[in-house]
Amino acid sequence: MQKIDRIYEYVNAQAQRETAVQPDPSKEWIDNDEACEILKVSKRTMQRLRSKGQITYSLRGGVVRYTRAEIDRAMNGRTFRSTTEREAIRKNKEGKL
Repeated sequence: MQKIDRIYEYVNAQAQRETAVQPDPSKEWIDNDEACEILKVSKRTMQRLRSKGQITYSLRGGVVRYTRAEIDRAMNGRTFRSTTEREAIRKNKEGKL
């Protein structure tokens, strides 16, 4: 009888593991360094985005974290221009005024 009980417990444990809810990857928390790497921006740029309210974040134990969904939103919704592109736009605007 003990052997059957052990088999039953094992099968039950395996079934529970398979039916366990997998975490949503978009809710995964990413630290500031990883976010900078993904967005290819500096830590100072991340600070500016936080200060301007352009990206939401959480501060826990002195560590800034973002959800993966927020990083994806920032990546898809924001374009960063190079210095030469910004200069060309500025010169174009000055020429038209």
